[in-house]
Amino acid sequence: MQNLAFFIKAFFGFYIRKTPLRPWTSFEPKGNGFAEYPALWRTKAPALPIAQISREYLAPWLENYAMESGHSPVDEAKAIALGKYRLNSSRFLSADFPPSWNHGLESIVSQHWSKISSESKTMREMTYELSRFSWALVLVRAWILDGDSSHVENFWKLFEDWVDKNQPHLGPQWVSDEEVARRLLVITFIAQAFRHHPATTDARILKVARFVSVSAERLQATLPESGKTSAKAGLLVAVGLYTAGALWPRFPLSDIWRSDGLEWTLDNYLGRALESYSLSTPDERRELLQLITWLEITLRAEKETLPEVLHQEIYRLLYSMSKQDETLHFTSNLFPLAGCPVDEMKPILVAAQALFQGVRPPNSSADESSLLLCGPVCASSF
Repeated sequence: MQNLAFFIKAFFGFYIRKTPLRPWTSFEPKGNGFAEYPALWRTKAPALPIAQISREYLAPWLENYAMESGHSPVDEAKAIALGKYRLNSSRFLSADFPPSWNHGLESIVSQHWSKISSESKTMREMTYELSRFSWALVLVRAWILDGDSSHVENFWKLFEDWVDKNQPHLGPQWVSDEEVARRLLVITFIAQAFRHHPATTDARILKVARFVSVSAERLQATLPESGKTSAKAGLLVAVGLYTAGALWPRFPLSDIWRSDGLEWTLDNYLGRALESYSLSTPDERRELLQLITWLEITLRAEKETLPEVLHQEIYRLLYSMSKQDETLHFTSNLFPLAGCPVDEMKPILVAAQALFQGVRPPNSSADESSLLLCGPVCASSF
């Protein structure tokens, strides 16, 4: 993302003007935000399948998946409470609860993001991966499985601490637009999963809504440059912006986030990414398929769907990927929602096939991602 155009704009203060330093409380929904927004979001905002299916329905399925895979999300959730977080490399990072989100980078947490380099290896693992919150998806699975509200409470404690330690547009967490988009998608999914839980208080809904608002402002600032490295990178940012507008309405710029994100997705990035997928790495193809799945799920939450011409391209992508045996390290799994190895392709492919083709394999742990992301749907539903 940090190409010549970026450095020129950063030098002249363009990004500081687009993403000025303001406190979280200055990012308010329309109307009387604190009084009105939480109840309206719970009842009126588009709902993903995870927010519409009862825990009682899902629990027996997840118990079967856990037995089949030999992996208990409850044990991993308990490890998080002890300060052990599973990164995308599949290894555990031992830290505190809550962790030091900017460990080793404390000297730059008060700098505007546009003044910080993103090349540090330490930043990529400790700062980026830990702050993706993909490891926190196991808290959703654990709560569904055993109903223990401590899993939900632990997520909110960690999220609130992250917000407290990473003020809007300050520090390394806001440097990479791709990381901002990944974090926004995952936090949105978890908020949907805990949408009606008592631990999801009005104050917490407002906090996550403000977090999404800041993230959307950050993504919009670099949207034109984000796809210059790759169509997939641009797609991730555009889908993140669309998600903010579609699933977090009633902010002053929500309609603009939605329209800009969807326009750049459909007119600039999705077609290019589908055309060039054969030239991509296995990891890039996997993330592309996850992004397409998420995009369709979000559109369906709005009672819409991708254009038919794109569906045909997606079918070809699914056919191609079903014939491939890829086991390379998967470094950017957006939604690790199954008890399978993190580098396994099958859960990602199964979810996409269920959503777009109405095809489900015999019951296996790989189907867990499909159920939690898409719900018990078939292609004929839309």
